[in-house]
Amino acid sequence: MDAQAFPSGQDGEAALRRGRELLAVGDRDAAEGLFEEAFGRGAADAPWWIAQAYTEAGDVRAAAWMRRAAASLSRPGGVTVDADTLPITTGRVEDFEYLGGQVWCVAVADCDPRAAASALAAAKPSLGQATADGRVPPDEEAASAPYYANCVWIDQEALTVRLDAKDAAMPMLARVVLTVLIDELHRAGATPAQLHTPPSAYPRY
Repeated sequence: MDAQAFPSGQDGEAALRRGRELLAVGDRDAAEGLFEEAFGRGAADAPWWIAQAYTEAGDVRAAAWMRRAAASLSRPGGVTVDADTLPITTGRVEDFEYLGGQVWCVAVADCDPRAAASALAAAKPSLGQATADGRVPPDEEAASAPYYANCVWIDQEALTVRLDAKDAAMPMLARVVLTVLIDELHRAGATPAQLHTPPSAYPRY
């Protein structure tokens, strides 16, 4: 990476912004170095923004950053988030790897099942309004908000949440889905708990 691309003392936020700019113009190697700097320097929500940037660029590195982003939400003694929760998928044709979609299913485990079931029920309204830009807008803004899931299904016996997001990759939507679930699990007293995406939810080709 060009030494001038990351001057001494530049903070993580600036590195993240510069990395996104470079990725947008196709300088992927320089962007990758800046993204690692941003993550290492603790830029706010860095893995989520990096996963989003790679998704918008159609770059398979979005999948690895989504894993890092999901794992970053884990808190010892609270809610543990498996790195492969709401994973972004990739595919391969001969030597070409391409960005796929995202698996929109979350399961809760290792917790008080009754409290977890209550948490999932409480989370449903917010999940139904969670948007692709990572927000839960108020009712009056919902109609004009960016894309949100067409439908949310809660299985209180299996402790699973499924979203109809057309299997599209949307890291910032994933972020708000997970943070809503974590908040409601804490509120319901359902911690410690673990979030993951079960293998049965993955697409079968």
